[in-house]
Amino acid sequence: MPEISAMRRKSLPGWIVVVTLLVATFWFPPATAASAYVNDTLTACPVNDSIRWKFESGFSAAKKVPVRDAFETIEEALDYDGTQLVSLPETSTLPYTLVFLNDVPPETGYGYAVCGVSMWINANISADKFLWKVARHEMMHQLQATHGGRADSAPTGEDPTTMSTCVAYTEFLTTNFLDRDAEAYLNWLHSDLSFRQINSNIGFDNGTTGWGGTNGSISAPTSGGFSSPRHLAFNASGTSADSYARQTILLWVGDDTNDFEVRAYLRAKAPNSTDPTNVRAAVYRKNLSESGTNTCDYQRGLKNPNNLTLADMNYILVVESSLVNVDTSWTAVASDWSSIPIKRDGYQLQLRAYRNAAGADNVVRFDNVRMEER
Repeated sequence: MPEISAMRRKSLPGWIVVVTLLVATFWFPPATAASAYVNDTLTACPVNDSIRWKFESGFSAAKKVPVRDAFETIEEALDYDGTQLVSLPETSTLPYTLVFLNDVPPETGYGYAVCGVSMWINANISADKFLWKVARHEMMHQLQATHGGRADSAPTGEDPTTMSTCVAYTEFLTTNFLDRDAEAYLNWLHSDLSFRQINSNIGFDNGTTGWGGTNGSISAPTSGGFSSPRHLAFNASGTSADSYARQTILLWVGDDTNDFEVRAYLRAKAPNSTDPTNVRAAVYRKNLSESGTNTCDYQRGLKNPNNLTLADMNYILVVESSLVNVDTSWTAVASDWSSIPIKRDGYQLQLRAYRNAAGADNVVRFDNVRMEER
């Protein structure tokens, strides 16, 4: 795939009606082979796992704090083995990306990034939530990310997401964290695994963040994992048909024209050598559409095309593995590859790790649980 010049620009200007909105000048590529994300190396900065950066000399000392804090949330995203997906070292020596405050931005500008060169933040808004969001958003552009829809897969708390646009800064979140969809995106861009990864916290090195349990409870023991000490313990209360650990993400596929292939993969082991333990890996989907047109040039997010809430929609099975019996050593379980048709603007995908409730403690161990694309 050809590399784009380091000077390709990604921006976060706004548009004003009554309030300022997040928009950007954006280049849509011609239709290409499909991928889990519409944005790839054809439309973003060159892939770089480390961005050296420096504050411009006139940057307000008070505003440096939330900007640094925002960058740290990106560095906290971890690969399958507990290593950082990306590093963002602050430096005083060249080469570096210059981070500065723009005292006279365009009337509607929130922020702007030039790949490998600079990024600015509007100097006229001082709220921490503004600085967190814009700093994280522009640095994610430097790391190759482009814009996504507003909505996140989580029921509450992660809307708008890091790469959302067309959002008034008054609606930015009042907590500083990297949302689940942005972390999944970082995995897709920067994981060292062989295929493109489409979920976050694959190795549970950030505990149970981003994960939940259906008909069972989850925890993250700190020793005994497959690729790193941490892993997931799932205490099932049901059967192998209805008990599973899960993660849900929302995916914008935009103007891609072809199908993309996904599979579910995990490592699992039994709680003991006497009780039979069976596990299954699966991917499910809900079909989503763009949430409507408006004066903004960017997608406001994704929704069910029938205007139902996501909770009202049924999941559709994409692919699942067979039910595999595992012993007390880490065993790989993988589904076949399956195509997801590009007939929608996006999908809500759910990765599931099923298990039976055999044994006195009902606890199975999972690690490297992921859905991936090829």
